[in-house]
Amino acid sequence: MTSLQRPEFWPDTEVPYFLYTMRSSPHLRTGSGWIKEVFEHRDTTCPCDQCRQSGQPNTIWWDIHVETATNLIFDETEANKCSVRLFYDREYSPLGVLSNSIRVYNADFETDWCTLSCTTCDRGVSSKLKKMRETYVSARNRIRNRYTETRDVDKLMFIVSHPHGGSKQVSVGRWTKKYKRGDLNMFTYTTSTCPGSSGAPVFCLGFGRMLHCGTLVSGLGYSSF
Repeated sequence: MTSLQRPEFWPDTEVPYFLYTMRSSPHLRTGSGWIKEVFEHRDTTCPCDQCRQSGQPNTIWWDIHVETATNLIFDETEANKCSVRLFYDREYSPLGVLSNSIRVYNADFETDWCTLSCTTCDRGVSSKLKKMRETYVSARNRIRNRYTETRDVDKLMFIVSHPHGGSKQVSVGRWTKKYKRGDLNMFTYTTSTCPGSSGAPVFCLGFGRMLHCGTLVSGLGYSSF
């Protein structure tokens, strides 16, 4: 479902906003995102659909925060109709989907960031995600320290996405320009992407992580701030 609240233009521009002309349509689209955090809750009833319909709901459950682009999931209307596929590393990867109790935890239309809150009481899913997060944080810190001094010379970057709704792909390339807004950075780049890459994490080595937002008329990709 495409929300009726989508604006006609991007902020302070006359550039048409994504899917404005398709508001209220059941248009199916795919995109990318990444797991930002996994929070454990105890001694409260799990709010997932299965537990709400159960006479013995779980009292240990997890709130999974998924970051993506606002142009992909604009508001609560769209979040309620979306599903999140996990661990889609290969075409034959087991199907793991979160599709109930998904809501917008936080969103910023101007910077094109959206954080979704997804609920699960599956201990196996939460444990696997936590371990993957720990591995990511360790690698992130090592890479940042290694490339900080040469980041404006090397201009190395990569994007992890699910183009066309398919399995995970990693695109490696270089960024071309950097734009600053206070302490935040936005980048343009020649690194290859396809439809379905909106919301994918963009890693500019030595700087950190942004999100892929789309492609300019020039053919360059661009990130969020």
